[in-house]
Amino acid sequence: MLATTDLWFRYQDEPVLKGLTLDFSRHAVTGLVGANGCGKSTLFMNLSGLLRPQRGAVLWQGEALNYSKRGLLALRQQVATVFQDPDQQIFYTDIDSDIAFSLRNLGVAEEEIARRVDEALTLVDAQGFRQQPIVSQPWAEKTGGDRRGAGAAGALPAA
Repeated sequence: MLATTDLWFRYQDEPVLKGLTLDFSRHAVTGLVGANGCGKSTLFMNLSGLLRPQRGAVLWQGEALNYSKRGLLALRQQVATVFQDPDQQIFYTDIDSDIAFSLRNLGVAEEEIARRVDEALTLVDAQGFRQQPIVSQPWAEKTGGDRRGAGAAGALPAA
């Protein structure tokens, strides 16, 4: 479903990804661990189309990733990214609107959006966010777990 083949990426003269070949199976949960600065975030930005490899390829459904607007839309309807720092992906002051953001951009019907938002909040055990809008407490004062849960909930409905 999603793979890399001989993937290379560098920042200026510093190679970060060097000939990386990976295969992510459909419906599998894959964890990636490594030291700070080893390229984990760079890999995920390449996988999601936010960055393009300088050599090699990202494969989506067996084909080289199509970086056109339509190609990236097809990828993002199936693959979601949860950023390491949840503050980088929260756009709205209430959790429902934030989770619905990507679905609205994909043109999903409002009834389906409501269903997926509810399902996402249930999956990450964040239903309590509905009773307290994000703005009711400064975002920085929420626990890291609450912020990561909101970020994960935001990625689930699009995947």
